[in-house]
Amino acid sequence: MKGRKMNKSILLFAAVAMLGVGAKGQTVTDVEGNVYNTIIIGNQLWMQENLKTTKYNDGSDIAYPGGNNTSWQNNTSGAYAWYNNDSVTYGNTYGALYKWFTLNAASNGGKNICPSGWHVPTHNEWTTMERAICSSASCITDFPINLTTTGLRGTDEGGKLKETGITHWLSLNTGATNSTGFTALPGGYRLTSGSYSGMQTYGYWWTSTVDNSFYYNAWIRDLYYDFTTIERIAFRKDCGLSVRCICDTLLTTQVDENAMDEMVKIYPNPATNRVEIILNNTNAGLNFELFDLTGTIVKQALLKDPVTSIGCEDLHAGLYIYRITNSAGFNVSGKLAVQ
Repeated sequence: MKGRKMNKSILLFAAVAMLGVGAKGQTVTDVEGNVYNTIIIGNQLWMQENLKTTKYNDGSDIAYPGGNNTSWQNNTSGAYAWYNNDSVTYGNTYGALYKWFTLNAASNGGKNICPSGWHVPTHNEWTTMERAICSSASCITDFPINLTTTGLRGTDEGGKLKETGITHWLSLNTGATNSTGFTALPGGYRLTSGSYSGMQTYGYWWTSTVDNSFYYNAWIRDLYYDFTTIERIAFRKDCGLSVRCICDTLLTTQVDENAMDEMVKIYPNPATNRVEIILNNTNAGLNFELFDLTGTIVKQALLKDPVTSIGCEDLHAGLYIYRITNSAGFNVSGKLAVQ
């Protein structure tokens, strides 16, 4: 049996492993029961859909001014809206539009709108993702980690994030390939005045990072139907924009592929009913752990024999992370897909 060859650099994270761009993760569920697909981009795990919760993750309600523009204007502690106040038409596909105060702990009373273990990404976390999907020779200068560079950035990175076709984006949806699987949708925005604009034309997403040069602004990312680039600008906090959540704490371990091949193989991958862990020499006493994408251990085994078979019948289909260690410091990890 031929084992699946590992990449030279395998990344293990405390709660989730990220391997490559565009690999599908498992789903994550918010406090209301809304289920979101997830996507692996570089060393990050992102929601593949816009947030649509109407509650903080402690179960308390987020304020909903609805069509009352005065209440929307006066809110400084957190509120959400449905585009054109129409949740039936827009809510499930495009998600909700949130004031920045909703995601800021200092204004919302220390709460989190993302599911437990997730958060609204920072300006730097967006930049890390942009660099991961950038394929030019100038990625660092195209996407600098600073709080001063604004405007349209990069070349085709926006196209890599946008959903393809014109079902949700206006024609021609220039350069959209969705090669990352991010599936960005143009949910528009709600202005400070309470009016709406930009549906199917613009997608705007908050970061959690404030604009230090102007108190009323925070950093955002936006995509346009007729551009292939990504725009980074500061936007008024009292407007309503879309939100994508990102998984929490990351921890990286690297291992050379030769060390992996010399000691252990995982077969088959993807797995269905069972997976076999094959020791290629006399090494024994290795510990095997299998995690789901919340960081919960779902399988454990002590590898004492040349071949150890582990059942997968009770696992849901999706992506899992395995880690194999011993007391001598051997530590490798990778992804196991279960069908």
